[in-house]
Amino acid sequence: MTRALAWLMAVVAVLGSLPGPAAAVGQPVVRVAIDPPGPVLVGQTVTVSVTILVPNFFTSGLTFPTIDIPGAVVAMPEERPQNLNETIDGETYAGLQRSFRITPQRAGEFTLPPVKITFRYATEPGKPTDASVALPPQKFTAKLPPGAPAASGAAPGAPAAATSVTAVTPVAKVTLTQTLDRGPKSLQRLRPGDALARTVVAFAERTQAMMIPPPTFDAPAGVRVYRQDPVLKDETSDRGEFMGGRRTDRATYLFEQPGEYALPAIEIAWFNPATGKSETARAPAIKVSVAATPGTTAAIPPEPPPAEAAPPTPPRFDWRRWAPWIGGVGGALLLLGSLAWRYVPRYRTWRAARHRARRESEPAFFARAEQACRTGDAAAAYRALGDWARRAGVGSLTAWCDRTGAADLRSQVGRLEQTLFSWRPSPEPWDGRRFATALTGARDNWLADRGRGSKRPAALPALNP
Repeated sequence: MTRALAWLMAVVAVLGSLPGPAAAVGQPVVRVAIDPPGPVLVGQTVTVSVTILVPNFFTSGLTFPTIDIPGAVVAMPEERPQNLNETIDGETYAGLQRSFRITPQRAGEFTLPPVKITFRYATEPGKPTDASVALPPQKFTAKLPPGAPAASGAAPGAPAAATSVTAVTPVAKVTLTQTLDRGPKSLQRLRPGDALARTVVAFAERTQAMMIPPPTFDAPAGVRVYRQDPVLKDETSDRGEFMGGRRTDRATYLFEQPGEYALPAIEIAWFNPATGKSETARAPAIKVSVAATPGTTAAIPPEPPPAEAAPPTPPRFDWRRWAPWIGGVGGALLLLGSLAWRYVPRYRTWRAARHRARRESEPAFFARAEQACRTGDAAAAYRALGDWARRAGVGSLTAWCDRTGAADLRSQVGRLEQTLFSWRPSPEPWDGRRFATALTGARDNWLADRGRGSKRPAALPALNP
């Protein structure tokens, strides 16, 4: 019995030392968080935070494709991703987090589409690898606010997913502020022809600016209204958290006649999810007094001006004398118009092609990359270098350095990638000017090897400066 127990323990020890099934160790990890998780109300903005973790460090940013969700408005803000780091099973992972916002326009269930998010990361130091992850198909539900009417086209007994409503009322607190370009006293001393500028700013918490409905600027008879294009801006906190949207509208009132006027108040309705009731943000009405322009009356009428003799009758125009000249000028104008009709479009096409060729040439891409490096902006320099490498057809910048024998530039490329994407501090900071000098020398050698000479190609001259 004792010998059998000893054999059994030995077998267990051997089995425990064998490697188990391959686990997803060292593979990218994707996480999605939906805030609020739901159910939400139609018109309420939902923030979707996507976090991707990789071992070692990233060598590029995250590339999101166009996200389309039927029945919802999806906005991908132009914000820099948030850098993270985490330890998973004893291994250090670097992370990038980006967020986008979804505003449902109908009631029902919404599912995140399985789009591919691409990026590059270093499986080993100095060995970047292309990778991608699919967005997990997480779901959330939207419902109509209490008392909101369903879409008129919905059939009786239709499921909730088929019921829709146009989101014209923000499901968030809206605050209105109003400013005028005149003081209160001057509003009572206007004259016909004077103008008044009215600026209304609407701020909606946790709601995109594009979802704030436009205010209505009405005016009574005798007053004209001229509206300017609105200014929309989504605001974030110092830590990158989405705060809400701000919409700025400006209108100018032109008073044409004297009288007493009341410019109507401006109101925007919003739904309070905490109380379940509709509320209204209001900018007060404006009272204006326009007085008639005082006229001037002379005490003694002036003497009438003396009668003048009738002007002499001008000579009759002689058409026969000027007909040949008029015909010649008309023929020349027709000829010029015909030539312009024929050749101006060709000239414009040629000029646009020249501009495009100059803008898309390899020297132009390199000049932008060199300028970005000299400014010291590592992220902008990395993007510009990638654009130039693709345009020049050199493939990977690292491989190009190896082919051209630019050892110093190769080490600086690694330092740039470590500065941008590694969570470990770089032992030597990246120097943009030194990088630009090394890059210029490597490119000159590369061009010389290709038989283009040692000098940098001259940029195309500016067209019609």
